[in-house]
Amino acid sequence: MKVIYVLHSHKAGGAERHLLDLMHGTAALGVEPLYAGPMDGWLGAQAEAAGVHCHHLPYHGLYDMPSLLRLARLAKR
Repeated sequence: MKVIYVLHSHKAGGAERHLLDLMHGTAALGVEPLYAGPMDGWLGAQAEAAGVHCHHLPYHGLYDMPSLLRLARLAKR
């Protein structure tokens, strides 16, 4: 099974650390995690270093249709 984890964040906080732990834990159970979010922050760097497949989604503003369409295409694949 593949799971896309989405979080728009550039900092290292509780949500980011929880998501990283969740990706590690589910990977240990046989789930293939994929992180979709900004790659120029702490979480993107940590996920990439941990070997998680990553897809850069920049998220510009609250209603970012291009990023939403990219996410929809990614989920469809």
